[in-house]
Amino acid sequence: MNIRRLSFGLILSLSSAFVVACGEPAPAETPPQPSAEPATSAAPATTAEAAPPAPTASAAVEAPPPPPPEKKAADKVVGKWAQAMDKDAMGALEKKLEKDKAKDKKIAAEVEKLKEHTLELTADTLTQSKKGKAVSTFKFKATKNEATSLTIHGEGKDGKKDAPKEITITFTDDSTFTVKDWTAKDAAKAATWTFKK
Repeated sequence: MNIRRLSFGLILSLSSAFVVACGEPAPAETPPQPSAEPATSAAPATTAEAAPPAPTASAAVEAPPPPPPEKKAADKVVGKWAQAMDKDAMGALEKKLEKDKAKDKKIAAEVEKLKEHTLELTADTLTQSKKGKAVSTFKFKATKNEATSLTIHGEGKDGKKDAPKEITITFTDDSTFTVKDWTAKDAAKAATWTFKK
């Protein structure tokens, strides 16, 4: 017996077994389903006419899943947030330091200084910290809770002074929000802070 013929025969047998094992299975015939309506004619209806076609696996894959429900701002705001430099503040700082030779170092120092200003929010408490020390802590109640904004009213005291009356937090995305400086003496001139998670 020739070895070459034996190896070709072995390859042919294995490849045909592989094709049979990995090929798509033949569609199984479904048994006829009983019809809910009584037969009025002498000729019974065929199963193809009586039952609608069964959904296939590919039809289930094609339908996109429903989008997750949108989170409210009160759910997004919980956590620790660090102040960040927004585009407007960065532009103003660059313009101010336009002629300064150490401009890049000063900008980097300013950005690092901002990161030391943090807000930590729970469901009902806001803690403002600078350089790791809490400078303001008060309880609040959410009065307006939407997808992109949250309005809170401070309750009780913040140390020796009253808690802020109203603070509006506006989300630009899930990890960034802006808020007016509620500690400013003149609310019209209050700076807008940007915080990132």
